[in-house]
Amino acid sequence: MDERIKIFLLTVLPLFFLSTQILAQKNTQINILTQKLDVYVNNLAPEKVYIQTDKDFYIVGDTIWFKSYLLNGVTHYASDKSNIVYVELLDANGGTLVKRKLYTDHGSAFGDIQIDDSITEGDYRIRAYTRYMLNDEDLVIFEKKISILTRPMSINGKYNSVELVNSEKEKRQERNVMNSKMSKPNVQFFPEGGNLVIGLQSELGLKITDEFGNGLAMKGHIFDQKGYMIKSFQTYNSGLGVFPITPKSGTNYYAELNIDGILHRYSLPIALDKGYVIQLKNQGSQIIIKVSSNIDQGLTGTVILGHLRGEIFLKHSKKDSSKSSYLIKFPTSELSEGIAHFTLFNQQGEPICERLTFINNPENEIDITLTTDKSDYKFREKVDLKMFIADTQGKPLKGDFSISVALDKSFDKNDSNIKDWFLLNSDLGNTGENPNFFFSEDSDFRKKLLDILMLTHEWKRFAWKSFPLNESSRALEFLPEKGIMINGVTRAFDNRNQPIKALTTLSVLGQDIYQEKRLTDAQGRFSFGPLVFLDSVEAIINASSFIHGKNKNEKISIYLDTVIAKVNIDNLTAKESYKKTVSIQEELIKDYRDKVSGLEYSPRVTALSEVVVKAKKKTRKERIDEELNKMTVYGTAQNRLFPDSISRSTLRSVFDILTQVPGVQVLGTFPNQSVRIRGMNSFSSSGDPLFLKDGVPVSANFVQSTTLNDVLFVDILKGGEAAFYGSRGTNGVVAIYTDSGQSFESGLKEQPDVVNLVIPGFYNPREFYHPNYGVKKPNHKISDYRTTLYWNPEVIITEETTTKLNFYTGDVPGKFTLRLEGVTTDGKLVSKNCSFIILN
Repeated sequence: MDERIKIFLLTVLPLFFLSTQILAQKNTQINILTQKLDVYVNNLAPEKVYIQTDKDFYIVGDTIWFKSYLLNGVTHYASDKSNIVYVELLDANGGTLVKRKLYTDHGSAFGDIQIDDSITEGDYRIRAYTRYMLNDEDLVIFEKKISILTRPMSINGKYNSVELVNSEKEKRQERNVMNSKMSKPNVQFFPEGGNLVIGLQSELGLKITDEFGNGLAMKGHIFDQKGYMIKSFQTYNSGLGVFPITPKSGTNYYAELNIDGILHRYSLPIALDKGYVIQLKNQGSQIIIKVSSNIDQGLTGTVILGHLRGEIFLKHSKKDSSKSSYLIKFPTSELSEGIAHFTLFNQQGEPICERLTFINNPENEIDITLTTDKSDYKFREKVDLKMFIADTQGKPLKGDFSISVALDKSFDKNDSNIKDWFLLNSDLGNTGENPNFFFSEDSDFRKKLLDILMLTHEWKRFAWKSFPLNESSRALEFLPEKGIMINGVTRAFDNRNQPIKALTTLSVLGQDIYQEKRLTDAQGRFSFGPLVFLDSVEAIINASSFIHGKNKNEKISIYLDTVIAKVNIDNLTAKESYKKTVSIQEELIKDYRDKVSGLEYSPRVTALSEVVVKAKKKTRKERIDEELNKMTVYGTAQNRLFPDSISRSTLRSVFDILTQVPGVQVLGTFPNQSVRIRGMNSFSSSGDPLFLKDGVPVSANFVQSTTLNDVLFVDILKGGEAAFYGSRGTNGVVAIYTDSGQSFESGLKEQPDVVNLVIPGFYNPREFYHPNYGVKKPNHKISDYRTTLYWNPEVIITEETTTKLNFYTGDVPGKFTLRLEGVTTDGKLVSKNCSFIILN
C-alpha cells in the first residue's frame, strides 16, 4: 500500500470514527432530552392555580369572594391530577389567618373569607396551591396582594382611619428619606444567550432597581477600560433596557450612572475568548434566530431545540458548516400563546445558549363581547349584561368563567389577571415586575419591553443540565389528592411496638351512615378514601382481629396519621417591594366616607345612642386567654401552646409540639415516644406526666392518636401549677384541649378496637347576596352601600348562545368595573373588563 494512503487512513479514519461517535452521542443526548420533554408533557405536567377575587381593596367586615382555577400547566385544560385546592389568607409576616380546603372535579372551585372585625389594617395575601405542586423544588405558587382597610371613625366631624393615617405618615417619611438620599442602584447584566464572546455582536440586557426591588428609569453610558465611551443606554419605568455590543479582545467594559453628580460604576460581564452567541428577533408573525461562533467549524453538528411549555415545535440540526453564523426563520401561526424556550446544543449535545421569547399569536385571539344595556344608571336600577365569546372566525367558545362587578377604585390597576399569571409569571417565577404592564397595551413599546424581560429571565420549570439526570419516575412526596384520605396503623393495645393485621371499618355518621372496610397490610397500615363531603362529619373506625373466619381475640389500638402540607414560603413568587398604594387606599376610604352617613356603613351595622364607658380596654390576648381559661379548672398556664401558630413542617403528633417548651423532653421516635417534664434542675423524673384530653385522663398512646387539626391548645403544667392534681401531677401535666371539648364530664376515655374522630370536610361556600329591587321588601329600606354589586363564580357556557345576566345597582354612585375571567374548554384564557356609571 502506498505510504501516503497509509498516512491518510491513519490520520482521517480515527477522526471519522471520532466524529461519528460524537454525532451518535449528540443524537442520543438530544433524543433523551426530547423523550424527557415528552414524559414531562404527558405524565409530569405541572399544575397551576389562579385566584380571581371580587375586588382588590376591602373594608374590615367585608367578605372576600374568590374563585380558583386549577389547570394543566402545559395545555391549560382542567387538571386531571388533583381535586383539592388550598386557599389561604396570609398576614404580612406570612402567617396563615384563614385556610379553605376546596373540592373540584372540573378544574375550578369557589369560596369566601369573612374579614374578621378584629383584623388590623394593612396588606395581606391570598395564596393558592395543591399538595401535588409542593413536589417542585423551585416552588412557584400563586399569590395575590390585597389591602384591608379599617372602617372610618368620626373624629371632630371628620372621618379618619387611625391605622391608615399612621401608615401613610410612616410611608411618607420613608419616601422622603428615599428621595433625599438615594442609595446606589442595583444593576444586573444579562448577555443574550448566556455569555459575551470576543468578536461576536450580541444584545446585552440590563435591569436597574432600587433597594426595594423597584425598576428605575435611568440613562447611562458604557466605557472601555481606557475611559473611551462606547455607547449610551437607557432603561424605562420597569428598569429594563438593552443595547448591542461587540466585545474586543483584551478589553474590559463598565457602565456608568450619574446620580446627582455622583458617578456609580458597574463592571460588565467578562467576554469569553471562544464561544457561541444566539440572537433572536421576534417580529410577531415570525421568529428569526441567528447563531454565531468564533470557533473554527464550531457550528457543525449544532442543534437548536424550541419548545413552548414543554411541547417541541422546532428541532433544527446543522450537519456541516464552515461558516461563522447561520439564520433560522419560521412562522408563529401554528404556535400557542406563551413563553417559547430556545436552546442551542453543541456537537456533544450539551446546552450552550438559551433564549426566551413571548409568542403572541393573533390566531389565538378571542373575540369577547361584554356589554351592559346602558352606560349609566340610577340608584337601584336593573343592569342587563350580555356576554358572547368566540374565536377569530366567529365560532362560539364554551368554558368556565367568573364575573365580578365592583367599585372601580376597589381594583388595583396593576394587579395580574388570569392570562398574565398562566402565560408569564407561573413559568418565569418571580419577575419582580407587574405583568399587567406588558399586556395592558398592544404597542410596539410594550412588546419591546416584554422581549427584554424574556432576555433577562430563564424558564423556571427545569434546567437542561440537570433535566436528563432528573428522576422523572422518582417517588413523589406529595401525591395528587383526589379526596379526603384517612390513613393510620393498627397495633397491639398493650404494646404499641407490635403491628397487628386487622379488618378495619370506617363508619361515617350522618343522615345516611356510610361504611367502608379495609384489610390492613402486615405492618397494620390502612387507608380509607378518597372521600368527598362538605363541612365536617363525625366518624368511627373499628378494628377487629377476626379475619377470614379466624379470631385471635386481640385488643387493638388505632393510630391515625396527621398529614401536614409543607409550603416553603422562602420560594414563593411574591416579592416585597415598595409600592405607592396608600394614595389609592386613601381615595377609596374617602369615597367610602362620602357615601355613608354617620354609622350607617351597611345593613350589618346598627346605630346606637351615645354611651360613655370608662374602663381599661382588654388586650386581644387578654380576651382570648379569658375565653380559654373558661375551659380549664386551674386558670392560666405559664406554658400554653397553639398548634396553628407553630410551623408544622416536621410535626406528626402532639408530642412533637411539646418540644417547643423549655424543660420538656420527648424521648424516642414516633410512635415509640415518651415525655419527661424537668423539675427545677434536671430530668430526674422516671415516668410520663399526667395526660388530659379535655380534662379527662388518657394514656400516652391515646394522645399520639389525637389529630393535630383537632387540637385548640395545649397547656404544660410544672411544679406548683401541677400541684392542683395532687400526686397524679408529680411528673407534670400535659393538658390537651380540642375544639369540641367543652365539658369535663364528656366521659372521653381510651378504648380498644375503636377510635372516634371528626373528619374536616371541604369548605361549603356561601351564596353571594345581591338584592332584587324589582320586588319590594321591608329590608330594602336599609341603605345599600355595597362596593361589590355582583359576584357570580359559576358562569358555565355550554351552548353556542349569548349569555344574559342581570343585577341591580346600589346606593353608591361612581364608576363600576365589570371583570370577566375564565378559561375555555380548549384551554384559551379569557380576561375582559368593561365599565358603567351610577349617577348620584
